[in-house]
Amino acid sequence: MLSSMEAGESLNLSYASLSILENDDKLWVGVTRADGSKCDRCWNYSPAVGTLEGHPCLCERCYSVVTLNPVQKTPVAV
Repeated sequence: MLSSMEAGESLNLSYASLSILENDDKLWVGVTRADGSKCDRCWNYSPAVGTLEGHPCLCERCYSVVTLNPVQKTPVAV
Protein backbone atom coordinates (compact mmCIF):
# COMPACT_ATOMS: atom_id res chain seq x y z
CA MET A 1 0.00 0.00 0.00
CA LEU A 2 1.31 3.41 -0.91
CA SER A 3 1.17 6.53 1.21
CA SER A 4 -0.25 8.76 -1.53
CA MET A 5 -1.50 8.79 -5.10
CA GLU A 6 1.61 10.74 -6.11
CA ALA A 7 3.83 7.95 -4.74
CA GLY A 8 2.01 5.46 -6.96
CA GLU A 9 2.14 7.67 -10.04
CA SER A 10 5.90 8.09 -9.58
CA LEU A 11 6.36 4.32 -10.05
CA ASN A 12 5.55 4.70 -13.77
CA LEU A 13 3.66 1.39 -13.94
CA SER A 14 2.58 -0.23 -17.21
CA TYR A 15 -0.96 -0.75 -15.92
CA ALA A 16 -2.45 2.11 -13.92
CA SER A 17 -5.69 4.03 -13.84
CA LEU A 18 -7.16 7.06 -12.09
CA SER A 19 -10.92 7.30 -11.54
CA ILE A 20 -13.05 10.04 -10.01
CA LEU A 21 -15.73 8.60 -7.74
CA GLU A 22 -19.27 9.98 -7.28
CA ASN A 23 -18.24 12.02 -4.22
CA ASP A 24 -15.26 13.50 -6.14
CA ASP A 25 -12.75 11.31 -4.32
CA LYS A 26 -9.94 9.98 -6.47
CA LEU A 27 -9.15 6.29 -6.79
CA TRP A 28 -5.78 5.34 -8.26
CA VAL A 29 -5.05 1.69 -9.07
CA GLY A 30 -1.72 0.30 -10.25
CA VAL A 31 -0.66 -3.24 -11.06
CA THR A 32 2.84 -4.75 -10.89
CA ARG A 33 4.27 -8.24 -11.20
CA ALA A 34 4.05 -10.37 -8.07
CA ASP A 35 7.23 -11.51 -6.34
CA GLY A 36 8.24 -15.14 -6.76
CA SER A 37 6.97 -17.88 -9.04
CA LYS A 38 3.56 -19.45 -9.62
CA CYS A 39 2.63 -22.45 -7.48
CA ASP A 40 1.64 -25.47 -9.58
CA ARG A 41 -1.17 -26.37 -7.19
CA CYS A 42 -2.98 -23.11 -6.34
CA TRP A 43 -1.51 -20.77 -9.00
CA ASN A 44 -0.66 -18.07 -6.43
CA TYR A 45 2.72 -16.39 -6.74
CA SER A 46 5.16 -16.80 -3.85
CA PRO A 47 8.89 -16.34 -3.25
CA ALA A 48 8.83 -19.78 -1.52
CA VAL A 49 8.16 -21.65 -4.78
CA GLY A 50 11.34 -23.51 -5.67
CA THR A 51 12.76 -23.45 -2.14
CA LEU A 52 10.80 -26.21 -0.38
CA GLU A 53 12.49 -29.60 -0.12
CA GLY A 54 10.63 -32.43 -1.81
CA HIS A 55 8.04 -30.15 -3.44
CA PRO A 56 9.90 -27.46 -5.40
CA CYS A 57 6.84 -26.42 -7.41
CA LEU A 58 4.62 -25.59 -4.41
CA CYS A 59 4.14 -22.47 -2.28
CA GLU A 60 4.44 -22.63 1.51
CA ARG A 61 0.67 -22.89 1.97
CA CYS A 62 0.26 -25.83 -0.42
CA TYR A 63 3.44 -27.44 0.93
CA SER A 64 1.96 -27.57 4.42
CA VAL A 65 -1.29 -29.10 3.11
CA VAL A 66 0.49 -31.73 1.02
CA THR A 67 2.96 -32.73 3.74
CA LEU A 68 0.32 -32.90 6.49
CA ASN A 69 -2.09 -34.89 4.30
CA PRO A 70 -0.07 -37.40 2.28
CA VAL A 71 -1.76 -39.25 -0.55
CA GLN A 72 -3.42 -42.41 0.66
CA LYS A 73 -3.65 -45.38 -1.66
CA THR A 74 -7.16 -46.69 -1.94
CA PRO A 75 -7.83 -50.29 -2.92
CA VAL A 76 -9.33 -50.75 -6.35
CA ALA A 77 -11.86 -53.48 -7.04
CA VAL A 78 -11.14 -55.49 -10.16
